[in-house]
Amino acid sequence: MEQEKTMMKKKPSSLSEILESTPHTEVELPSKGLIYPKDNVLSKGKLHIRYLKGEDEEILLSPTHIKNTGFIDLLIKRVVLEPDFNIKDLSVGDKTYIVLASRIASLGDDYIVKEVKCNFCDHVEENVEFKISESLKEAPEIHSPVSNYKNVFKTTLPVSGHEVFMKTITGHDTDKLTNMSEKLQNVGQELSSMHTYSVLIVSSSGLDENASEGEKLKYVRDLTMKDTNHLRKFLNEIRMTPDNTIDYKCSKCNTKQEIPISFGFDFFFPEH
Repeated sequence: MEQEKTMMKKKPSSLSEILESTPHTEVELPSKGLIYPKDNVLSKGKLHIRYLKGEDEEILLSPTHIKNTGFIDLLIKRVVLEPDFNIKDLSVGDKTYIVLASRIASLGDDYIVKEVKCNFCDHVEENVEFKISESLKEAPEIHSPVSNYKNVFKTTLPVSGHEVFMKTITGHDTDKLTNMSEKLQNVGQELSSMHTYSVLIVSSSGLDENASEGEKLKYVRDLTMKDTNHLRKFLNEIRMTPDNTIDYKCSKCNTKQEIPISFGFDFFFPEH
């Protein structure tokens, strides 16, 4: 009878109940939640993530998962505690930050790179230890959305003078670009940055009000390269996340370079 009562206990449903029963930490999003609709849980600008557990290690050690680029999404969905969280709504910049913060909270700050090669003198150094927190320096606030709770940013192209309104990429946009890439491959073509711009452009003074993605694609293809380079730089800036790299100084020639952090096996198992 007592066992039946135990089995009938309800799982925690509200966030407060979940937080009471789950060891966790709070993560402040680089976007501060300003790009999400006001009724979206992400608009609060923070998320609660639980510490990684043994069951997560099973996923991280699975060859099937570790080779699948979607395993990071799977991991984030498992550790974020907000019941109404939808990973597709999350911007790529905020997603990167969550992974880094989760790694530090659960496994510590130390990050060991087995082999680093100096780009200047070709000196190779083994088992170089870094601190992941070095990559979490707050990103500079170069741009703000045109209004709070809206994923829209404005820029002016240097040559055409057009005012262009763009959004920072989210999981929904990534899915759309993946589908677009598959369709292009079927006809022997490849996805280009121009396709990305056509998906992320909300509107432009150089386009009709209800322009289709096809019309947006033609529009960016007709722009000068100086204008498209401006769009590339602008999109990188509005990701609003610290650079996913760590500074390295060569022990032989003292040349400095940036080492990218890879979310692979070594990232989660620094002492395997």
